[in-house]
Amino acid sequence: METEERKKSQVIAQDIELGKRFSASIIENISKVILQERLEGMSYEATECSKLAREMSETIRNEVKALSWDRYKIVVMVSIGSLKDQGLHISSRCLWYPNTDGSATAVYRNTSLFAVATVFGIYVE
Repeated sequence: METEERKKSQVIAQDIELGKRFSASIIENISKVILQERLEGMSYEATECSKLAREMSETIRNEVKALSWDRYKIVVMVSIGSLKDQGLHISSRCLWYPNTDGSATAVYRNTSLFAVATVFGIYVE
């Protein structure tokens, strides 16, 4: 059993050494660009924004997967809401290994709407 754990640790160490570790800054930049490109100049409309949130989640996920972090499960959540004198708190919980797993968040807002994209990268052995 101990040798099995040692092998897993070696694989994780190799991936980190090769630069295949989840990078929050890279993913945050990807998410910001996608949010801005898709939402700039838009006004909030519930049905359209619901569809757009799903599309942007898929787009962000595909862009992150294209970075070839093969050992990561990528989970993306995009929330879009109206800016009308209201508040919103978004929180999430995840059980993970802090040496390999991570998350990144990007926020966009204009005069009519706000959007929050959160990306989780969970290392899969």
